[in-house]
Amino acid sequence: MVIEFTIAGIILALGPTGRPLAGDFLVVVAITAYETSFLTTLGATPGKLALGLRVATLDHEGPVPAVAAFRRGFVVALCFGVLSVGVALAIIIAMSLAVSIVLSAHHRAYHDRMAGTVVVARGAPPLITSDDVAQWYSADALPVFTVWGLAVGLEERRRARSARLDQSPLLVLSVVAAATAVTAWLHSAWALVWMCLLWLVVFTIDETLQVARTGTTAGHREAGYEIVDITTGGHPSMGRSFARALVLGPLLYVPPLQIILAIWVNASATNRGPHDLAGHTQVVD
Repeated sequence: MVIEFTIAGIILALGPTGRPLAGDFLVVVAITAYETSFLTTLGATPGKLALGLRVATLDHEGPVPAVAAFRRGFVVALCFGVLSVGVALAIIIAMSLAVSIVLSAHHRAYHDRMAGTVVVARGAPPLITSDDVAQWYSADALPVFTVWGLAVGLEERRRARSARLDQSPLLVLSVVAAATAVTAWLHSAWALVWMCLLWLVVFTIDETLQVARTGTTAGHREAGYEIVDITTGGHPSMGRSFARALVLGPLLYVPPLQIILAIWVNASATNRGPHDLAGHTQVVD
């Protein structure tokens, strides 16, 4: 969108003076050509490519057909064809496109509906059907595709963590020890502190070993999720598993940091938290 505003601004600044309609016409032609050329060759404009997105034609595999790309680009271009009338009006029309995404049952703007297209992640399946779109947008959250599969969201990962103690005897013993420390808290607050630190140490060791060996924990296996190295697609190495676990422990069990974790994962385009960045990992379905 920024590039298109720049194109329109340059044309209006250098184009014919005193002839606003001629300038608007040139803007529409230029932006339509810009959108059409990129969609038919690369499947996305530079802005979408930078964000890891592409434009897919519903029920059609391969590059966006020229006719569909032209229709989509022409509608987008019309938003900029009123710049000579006023920037405010152009912004209002552009915002109406954004509102149309929200109001659409399938979150598709005017230009997508006219062209029969949908914006998806670059790693989405080659063929996107109308039924696929209906299912995605009837869900609680949009699907996030990666090279290695469908990324798992925060809520799904939280539910998987509820089974974390399964098949983890070291963690169970740590819980018992922590409970004992709580009982002794009236006599020594340091006992509680040391038991909490012990829990984080044991958690880090247990998480590291399980993820490095199988790419999962009991909760992940039960939910059908896997932790993969985003470079190889296989299990993370012992070093990367350790880095991931070391960052994850405090984020999971220190209340103020839990908020940071939730915000970070929700804000991430691929549902990755700080621990995933540290371990170079992705949780996929």
